[in-house]
Amino acid sequence: MKKIILLMICGLSGFSVYAQDNTSVQLDEPFETDRPSIGNSARVVPKSALQMEFGLLFENDETNFESDKRYELPSALVRYGLLDMLELRLRAQLTHRVVDVKSSFQPEKEFTDTGVNGIMLGTKIQLLKSEGARPDIAFQAEFELPVGDETLKPDNLQPKLRLNFRNNFTEAISLNYNLGLEWEENNNLITGEEYKTIGLYTLAFQYKFSESFGAYVEAFGELHQSDMRQSFDIGAAYRPMPNLQLDLFAGAAMSEEAPDYFVSAGVSIRLPD
Repeated sequence: MKKIILLMICGLSGFSVYAQDNTSVQLDEPFETDRPSIGNSARVVPKSALQMEFGLLFENDETNFESDKRYELPSALVRYGLLDMLELRLRAQLTHRVVDVKSSFQPEKEFTDTGVNGIMLGTKIQLLKSEGARPDIAFQAEFELPVGDETLKPDNLQPKLRLNFRNNFTEAISLNYNLGLEWEENNNLITGEEYKTIGLYTLAFQYKFSESFGAYVEAFGELHQSDMRQSFDIGAAYRPMPNLQLDLFAGAAMSEEAPDYFVSAGVSIRLPD
């Protein structure tokens, strides 16, 4: 794990030196966000632009033994265009979790926890921009830090890597898809492993009805060591101003292991406009 992190840091440093040769400001580029879908955009924010994306989320998962409800109140993503082809990213969220344990042998018990967690630092690098059949491609690297609420935060750094793609078929129709790997803390006393590896994918068909309104349908999943957690969601985004977006999306499980359903709403803004 340490070798992976060192290689990534070296790679990002090398790219930063290369990208400093390109100093043009492109704040006239289209306003693109990582909301509302689970998949992230294949474009970085323009150089010198500050972009903030906020969201509320409710997620519910019911089994025969427990009910697990999770609220994000809210989540926040701040993106800053450091270079033409590179952005810096900071994530955090306020989570409220309610777990009801059900058992025929003892009274039902409820456990609750509220705190800041999911604090991540990272970057997104524009590898290619679309031209003809060639898609937009961006590499995204984030690291969840061992800080925040004591019972919600990880004890060690958790890397999360993605390759983000988008194919534009027409001015209105596009396909957005991500492939990723994540390392999640999992101290195994038998094997000695400190992390488990999770593979992920997202696949979203997007349609833009006008310059200010668009919608999508998406399938996504996580490949764990013992199961595949698959879900789908649908959503829409509306832009009353060129640098302001409102969004709403909802989804449900396609496999037993995934959360039963979730719903989210959010707002995004880019400065300067």
